[in-house]
Amino acid sequence: MQHECSNWLTNKTIVGEESIVQAGSERQYKRLVGEQASWIWCRNENVEENETFFYFTRHFAEYGIPVPRLLMTTTDKKEYIVSDGGRESLLDIRLAQGDTDAVYALYEQALRHLVSMQIGASHTLDFSKCFAHGAFNAEAVLHDLHYFETYYWNAVFDTPLPKNIKAEFAHLAKRIADIPEQYFMFRDFQGRNIMVHENKLCFIDYQGGMRGPLHYDVASLLWQAKAALPLAWKERLYASYKKEVQHVIPINEARFDEAYSDVVLVRLLQVLGAYGRRGILERKPHFLSSIPQGLQNIQTWLSLYSLPNYPHVLNVLETIINHPPNVDPA
Repeated sequence: MQHECSNWLTNKTIVGEESIVQAGSERQYKRLVGEQASWIWCRNENVEENETFFYFTRHFAEYGIPVPRLLMTTTDKKEYIVSDGGRESLLDIRLAQGDTDAVYALYEQALRHLVSMQIGASHTLDFSKCFAHGAFNAEAVLHDLHYFETYYWNAVFDTPLPKNIKAEFAHLAKRIADIPEQYFMFRDFQGRNIMVHENKLCFIDYQGGMRGPLHYDVASLLWQAKAALPLAWKERLYASYKKEVQHVIPINEARFDEAYSDVVLVRLLQVLGAYGRRGILERKPHFLSSIPQGLQNIQTWLSLYSLPNYPHVLNVLETIINHPPNVDPA
Protein backbone atom coordinates (compact mmCIF):
# COMPACT_ATOMS: atom_id res chain seq x y z
CA MET A 1 0.00 0.00 0.00
CA GLN A 2 1.40 3.39 -0.98
CA HIS A 3 2.27 6.07 1.56
CA GLU A 4 -0.59 8.29 0.38
CA CYS A 5 -3.14 5.60 1.22
CA SER A 6 -1.53 5.07 4.62
CA ASN A 7 -1.73 8.81 5.29
CA TRP A 8 -5.43 8.87 4.42
CA LEU A 9 -5.98 6.06 6.92
CA THR A 10 -3.94 7.71 9.68
CA ASN A 11 -6.91 8.92 11.74
CA LYS A 12 -8.94 5.78 11.13
CA THR A 13 -8.59 2.82 13.44
CA ILE A 14 -8.12 -0.29 11.30
CA VAL A 15 -8.94 -3.45 13.22
CA GLY A 16 -8.55 -5.92 10.35
CA GLU A 17 -7.82 -6.52 6.68
CA GLU A 18 -9.45 -9.02 4.33
CA SER A 19 -8.25 -9.99 0.88
CA ILE A 20 -10.97 -9.97 -1.78
CA VAL A 21 -10.50 -12.52 -4.52
CA GLN A 22 -11.55 -11.43 -8.01
CA ALA A 23 -12.47 -14.33 -10.26
CA GLY A 24 -11.47 -12.77 -13.57
CA SER A 25 -9.52 -9.63 -12.73
CA GLU A 26 -5.84 -8.76 -12.28
CA ARG A 27 -6.72 -5.97 -9.85
CA GLN A 28 -5.82 -6.35 -6.16
CA TYR A 29 -8.50 -5.62 -3.56
CA LYS A 30 -8.57 -5.50 0.23
CA ARG A 31 -11.30 -4.69 2.67
CA LEU A 32 -10.00 -2.43 5.44
CA VAL A 33 -12.17 -2.92 8.51
CA GLY A 34 -12.51 -0.04 10.96
CA GLU A 35 -14.31 0.19 14.27
CA GLN A 36 -17.42 1.83 12.75
CA ALA A 37 -16.93 1.56 8.99
CA SER A 38 -15.01 -0.30 6.33
CA TRP A 39 -13.37 0.66 3.06
CA ILE A 40 -12.14 -1.04 -0.09
CA TRP A 41 -8.54 -0.51 -1.19
CA CYS A 42 -7.60 -1.29 -4.78
CA ARG A 43 -4.37 -1.43 -6.74
CA ASN A 44 -4.49 -1.60 -10.52
CA GLU A 45 -1.45 -1.00 -12.74
CA ASN A 46 -3.68 0.06 -15.65
CA VAL A 47 -3.93 3.81 -15.10
CA GLU A 48 -6.18 4.40 -18.12
CA GLU A 49 -8.71 1.93 -16.75
CA ASN A 50 -8.53 3.57 -13.32
CA GLU A 51 -9.12 7.02 -14.78
CA THR A 52 -12.28 5.76 -16.47
CA PHE A 53 -13.44 4.26 -13.16
CA PHE A 54 -12.78 7.54 -11.35
CA TYR A 55 -14.72 9.55 -13.94
CA PHE A 56 -17.67 7.15 -14.08
CA THR A 57 -17.86 6.91 -10.30
CA ARG A 58 -18.02 10.68 -9.81
CA HIS A 59 -20.47 11.09 -12.69
CA PHE A 60 -22.92 8.40 -11.58
CA ALA A 61 -22.79 9.59 -7.97
CA GLU A 62 -24.07 12.99 -9.15
CA TYR A 63 -27.16 11.25 -10.55
CA GLY A 64 -27.85 9.25 -7.40
CA ILE A 65 -26.82 5.94 -8.95
CA PRO A 66 -25.77 3.41 -6.27
CA VAL A 67 -22.00 3.31 -6.82
CA PRO A 68 -19.17 3.44 -4.27
CA ARG A 69 -17.93 6.80 -3.06
CA LEU A 70 -14.43 7.54 -4.36
CA LEU A 71 -12.60 8.60 -1.20
CA MET A 72 -9.01 9.04 -2.35
CA THR A 73 -6.61 8.30 -5.21
CA THR A 74 -2.84 8.22 -5.21
CA THR A 75 -0.86 10.68 -7.31
CA ASP A 76 0.16 7.98 -9.79
CA LYS A 77 -3.50 6.85 -9.98
CA LYS A 78 -2.56 3.21 -9.41
CA GLU A 79 -4.22 2.91 -6.01
CA TYR A 80 -7.47 4.21 -4.61
CA ILE A 81 -9.90 3.75 -1.74
CA VAL A 82 -13.69 3.62 -2.04
CA SER A 83 -16.56 3.08 0.35
CA ASP A 84 -17.57 -0.50 1.07
CA GLY A 85 -20.77 -1.53 -0.70
CA GLY A 86 -21.23 -4.74 1.26
CA ARG A 87 -19.85 -8.24 1.70
CA GLU A 88 -22.59 -10.08 -0.19
CA SER A 89 -23.33 -9.82 -3.87
CA LEU A 90 -26.76 -10.19 -5.42
CA LEU A 91 -25.54 -13.51 -6.82
CA ASP A 92 -24.52 -14.67 -3.31
CA ILE A 93 -27.98 -13.86 -2.01
CA ARG A 94 -29.69 -15.50 -4.98
CA LEU A 95 -27.72 -18.73 -4.48
CA ALA A 96 -28.29 -18.72 -0.71
CA GLN A 97 -31.99 -17.81 -0.65
CA GLY A 98 -33.35 -19.18 -3.93
CA ASP A 99 -36.65 -18.18 -5.53
CA THR A 100 -37.93 -15.91 -2.78
CA ASP A 101 -39.94 -12.69 -3.03
CA ALA A 102 -37.10 -10.84 -1.31
CA VAL A 103 -34.59 -11.95 -3.94
CA TYR A 104 -36.98 -11.03 -6.75
CA ALA A 105 -37.42 -7.58 -5.21
CA LEU A 106 -33.64 -7.04 -5.24
CA TYR A 107 -33.54 -7.86 -8.96
CA GLU A 108 -36.37 -5.39 -9.58
CA GLN A 109 -34.51 -2.75 -7.59
CA ALA A 110 -31.35 -3.40 -9.61
CA LEU A 111 -33.21 -2.92 -12.89
CA ARG A 112 -34.82 0.33 -11.72
CA HIS A 113 -31.40 1.76 -10.88
CA LEU A 114 -30.04 0.40 -14.14
CA VAL A 115 -32.52 2.44 -16.19
CA SER A 116 -31.41 5.58 -14.34
CA MET A 117 -27.78 4.72 -14.97
CA GLN A 118 -28.28 3.85 -18.62
CA ILE A 119 -30.56 6.68 -19.72
CA GLY A 120 -30.70 9.38 -17.07
CA ALA A 121 -26.96 9.64 -16.55
CA SER A 122 -26.10 9.16 -20.24
CA HIS A 123 -27.12 12.58 -21.45
CA THR A 124 -24.13 14.36 -19.90
CA LEU A 125 -21.68 11.44 -19.91
CA ASP A 126 -18.47 12.02 -21.87
CA PHE A 127 -18.14 8.76 -23.81
CA SER A 128 -14.65 9.76 -25.00
CA LYS A 129 -13.48 8.80 -21.51
CA CYS A 130 -14.50 5.14 -22.01
CA PHE A 131 -11.61 2.77 -21.44
CA ALA A 132 -12.33 -0.28 -23.61
CA HIS A 133 -14.41 0.97 -26.55
CA GLY A 134 -16.40 4.12 -27.07
CA ALA A 135 -19.36 2.15 -28.38
CA PHE A 136 -20.66 -1.38 -28.77
CA ASN A 137 -20.59 -1.04 -32.55
CA ALA A 138 -20.52 -3.80 -35.18
CA GLU A 139 -16.77 -4.23 -34.70
CA ALA A 140 -17.22 -4.73 -30.94
CA VAL A 141 -20.02 -7.25 -31.50
CA LEU A 142 -17.83 -9.20 -33.92
CA HIS A 143 -15.05 -9.11 -31.33
CA ASP A 144 -17.39 -10.84 -28.86
CA LEU A 145 -18.36 -13.47 -31.43
CA HIS A 146 -14.70 -14.04 -32.29
CA TYR A 147 -14.01 -14.36 -28.55
CA PHE A 148 -16.54 -17.21 -28.44
CA GLU A 149 -14.91 -18.82 -31.48
CA THR A 150 -11.38 -18.54 -30.10
CA TYR A 151 -11.85 -19.49 -26.48
CA TYR A 152 -14.85 -21.80 -26.52
CA TRP A 153 -15.36 -23.36 -29.93
CA ASN A 154 -11.64 -23.84 -30.68
CA ALA A 155 -11.02 -25.10 -27.14
CA VAL A 156 -13.73 -27.76 -27.41
CA PHE A 157 -13.83 -28.79 -31.07
CA ASP A 158 -11.15 -29.96 -33.52
CA THR A 159 -12.81 -28.41 -36.58
CA PRO A 160 -13.00 -24.65 -37.30
CA LEU A 161 -16.30 -22.84 -37.51
CA PRO A 162 -17.88 -23.07 -40.98
CA LYS A 163 -16.65 -20.27 -43.25
CA ASN A 164 -20.20 -19.27 -44.16
CA ILE A 165 -20.89 -18.35 -40.56
CA LYS A 166 -18.76 -15.22 -40.93
CA ALA A 167 -21.40 -13.56 -43.11
CA GLU A 168 -24.11 -14.42 -40.60
CA PHE A 169 -21.99 -13.05 -37.73
CA ALA A 170 -21.47 -9.82 -39.69
CA HIS A 171 -25.20 -9.50 -40.36
CA LEU A 172 -26.04 -10.11 -36.70
CA ALA A 173 -23.40 -7.56 -35.62
CA LYS A 174 -24.88 -4.92 -37.93
CA ARG A 175 -28.40 -5.60 -36.62
CA ILE A 176 -27.21 -4.99 -33.07
CA ALA A 177 -25.18 -1.91 -34.00
CA ASP A 178 -28.29 -0.46 -35.67
CA ILE A 179 -30.52 -0.81 -32.58
CA PRO A 180 -31.85 2.73 -32.00
CA GLU A 181 -31.83 2.67 -28.18
CA GLN A 182 -28.13 3.43 -27.65
CA TYR A 183 -27.21 4.72 -24.19
CA PHE A 184 -24.70 3.84 -21.47
CA MET A 185 -23.98 0.11 -21.41
CA PHE A 186 -22.52 -1.22 -18.14
CA ARG A 187 -21.09 -4.15 -20.13
CA ASP A 188 -20.92 -6.68 -17.26
CA PHE A 189 -24.12 -6.04 -15.35
CA GLN A 190 -24.48 -9.32 -13.48
CA GLY A 191 -25.10 -10.44 -9.93
CA ARG A 192 -21.44 -10.61 -8.92
CA ASN A 193 -21.11 -6.88 -9.66
CA ILE A 194 -24.08 -5.79 -7.55
CA MET A 195 -23.30 -5.66 -3.85
CA VAL A 196 -26.05 -5.70 -1.24
CA HIS A 197 -26.05 -4.31 2.29
CA GLU A 198 -29.25 -3.99 4.32
CA ASN A 199 -31.31 -4.30 1.11
CA LYS A 200 -29.45 -1.40 -0.50
CA LEU A 201 -27.50 -2.01 -3.70
CA CYS A 202 -24.09 -0.86 -4.83
CA PHE A 203 -22.91 -1.34 -8.42
CA ILE A 204 -19.23 -2.13 -8.97
CA ASP A 205 -16.90 -2.98 -11.87
CA TYR A 206 -18.52 -0.72 -14.46
CA GLN A 207 -15.29 0.76 -15.84
CA GLY A 208 -15.66 -1.30 -19.03
CA GLY A 209 -18.84 0.58 -19.89
CA MET A 210 -19.50 2.26 -23.24
CA ARG A 211 -22.32 3.46 -25.45
CA GLY A 212 -24.49 0.52 -26.48
CA PRO A 213 -28.00 -0.94 -26.70
CA LEU A 214 -30.11 -0.86 -23.55
CA HIS A 215 -30.83 -4.55 -23.98
CA TYR A 216 -27.31 -5.76 -23.25
CA ASP A 217 -27.26 -5.06 -19.52
CA VAL A 218 -30.69 -6.50 -18.77
CA ALA A 219 -29.69 -9.58 -20.79
CA SER A 220 -26.47 -9.88 -18.77
CA LEU A 221 -28.33 -9.80 -15.46
CA LEU A 222 -31.32 -11.99 -16.27
CA TRP A 223 -29.38 -14.61 -18.23
CA GLN A 224 -26.40 -14.93 -15.88
CA ALA A 225 -25.62 -18.65 -15.97
CA LYS A 226 -24.66 -19.05 -12.33
CA ALA A 227 -27.81 -17.28 -11.10
CA ALA A 228 -30.04 -19.66 -13.11
CA LEU A 229 -33.13 -17.47 -12.78
CA PRO A 230 -36.41 -19.28 -13.52
CA LEU A 231 -37.79 -18.52 -16.97
CA ALA A 232 -40.89 -16.97 -15.38
CA TRP A 233 -38.62 -14.55 -13.48
CA LYS A 234 -36.73 -13.67 -16.65
CA GLU A 235 -39.96 -12.82 -18.44
CA ARG A 236 -41.52 -10.85 -15.57
CA LEU A 237 -38.35 -8.90 -14.83
CA TYR A 238 -37.80 -8.09 -18.50
CA ALA A 239 -41.40 -6.82 -18.74
CA SER A 240 -40.85 -4.73 -15.61
CA TYR A 241 -37.63 -3.33 -17.07
CA LYS A 242 -39.40 -2.35 -20.31
CA LYS A 243 -42.02 -0.44 -18.33
CA GLU A 244 -39.28 1.47 -16.51
CA VAL A 245 -37.69 2.33 -19.86
CA GLN A 246 -41.02 3.46 -21.30
CA HIS A 247 -41.44 5.90 -18.43
CA VAL A 248 -38.34 7.68 -19.72
CA ILE A 249 -38.23 7.21 -23.51
CA PRO A 250 -40.68 5.99 -26.16
CA ILE A 251 -39.91 2.58 -27.71
CA ASN A 252 -41.36 0.39 -30.42
CA GLU A 253 -42.11 -2.63 -28.27
CA ALA A 254 -42.08 -5.27 -31.03
CA ARG A 255 -38.78 -4.00 -32.40
CA PHE A 256 -37.37 -3.69 -28.89
CA ASP A 257 -38.23 -7.34 -28.16
CA GLU A 258 -36.68 -8.54 -31.42
CA ALA A 259 -33.47 -6.65 -30.63
CA TYR A 260 -33.45 -8.17 -27.15
CA SER A 261 -33.38 -11.73 -28.53
CA ASP A 262 -30.38 -10.86 -30.74
CA VAL A 263 -28.49 -9.23 -27.88
CA VAL A 264 -29.19 -12.10 -25.47
CA LEU A 265 -27.68 -14.54 -27.98
CA VAL A 266 -24.51 -12.50 -28.44
CA ARG A 267 -24.14 -12.10 -24.67
CA LEU A 268 -24.56 -15.86 -24.11
CA LEU A 269 -21.89 -16.64 -26.71
CA GLN A 270 -19.51 -14.03 -25.28
CA VAL A 271 -19.96 -15.52 -21.81
CA LEU A 272 -19.20 -19.01 -23.14
CA GLY A 273 -15.99 -17.55 -24.54
CA ALA A 274 -15.10 -16.27 -21.07
CA TYR A 275 -15.89 -19.67 -19.55
CA GLY A 276 -13.69 -21.33 -22.16
CA ARG A 277 -10.77 -19.00 -21.56
CA ARG A 278 -10.90 -18.89 -17.78
CA GLY A 279 -12.24 -22.41 -17.30
CA ILE A 280 -11.09 -24.80 -20.03
CA LEU A 281 -7.75 -23.08 -20.73
CA GLU A 282 -6.88 -21.59 -17.33
CA ARG A 283 -8.67 -24.31 -15.29
CA LYS A 284 -10.34 -21.90 -12.88
CA PRO A 285 -13.06 -23.91 -11.07
CA HIS A 286 -15.68 -21.14 -10.91
CA PHE A 287 -15.70 -20.78 -14.69
CA LEU A 288 -15.53 -24.51 -15.37
CA SER A 289 -18.54 -25.13 -13.15
CA SER A 290 -20.52 -22.46 -15.01
CA ILE A 291 -20.20 -24.10 -18.45
CA PRO A 292 -23.17 -26.52 -18.08
CA GLN A 293 -25.40 -23.63 -17.01
CA GLY A 294 -24.12 -21.54 -19.91
CA LEU A 295 -25.07 -24.31 -22.32
CA GLN A 296 -28.47 -24.65 -20.65
CA ASN A 297 -29.01 -20.95 -21.33
CA ILE A 298 -28.33 -21.55 -25.03
CA GLN A 299 -30.87 -24.37 -25.01
CA THR A 300 -33.45 -22.15 -23.30
CA TRP A 301 -32.79 -19.37 -25.82
CA LEU A 302 -33.41 -21.78 -28.69
CA SER A 303 -36.72 -22.84 -27.13
CA LEU A 304 -37.91 -19.21 -27.07
CA TYR A 305 -36.53 -17.68 -30.25
CA SER A 306 -35.94 -18.70 -33.85
CA LEU A 307 -33.11 -18.08 -36.33
CA PRO A 308 -34.69 -18.38 -39.78
CA ASN A 309 -31.95 -16.34 -41.49
CA TYR A 310 -28.99 -17.81 -39.63
CA PRO A 311 -28.75 -21.54 -40.52
CA HIS A 312 -25.03 -21.79 -39.77
CA VAL A 313 -25.35 -20.06 -36.40
CA LEU A 314 -28.25 -22.36 -35.57
CA ASN A 315 -26.14 -25.39 -36.45
CA VAL A 316 -23.32 -24.17 -34.21
CA LEU A 317 -25.72 -23.64 -31.29
CA GLU A 318 -27.12 -27.14 -31.67
CA THR A 319 -23.60 -28.56 -31.90
CA ILE A 320 -22.35 -26.99 -28.69
CA ILE A 321 -25.46 -28.13 -26.81
CA ASN A 322 -25.11 -31.71 -28.04
CA HIS A 323 -21.35 -31.92 -27.40
CA PRO A 324 -20.57 -30.41 -23.99
CA PRO A 325 -16.92 -30.47 -22.83
CA ASN A 326 -15.56 -32.37 -19.86
CA VAL A 327 -15.70 -29.75 -17.09
CA ASP A 328 -14.11 -31.75 -14.28
CA PRO A 329 -11.85 -29.19 -12.52
CA ALA A 330 -9.37 -31.96 -11.71
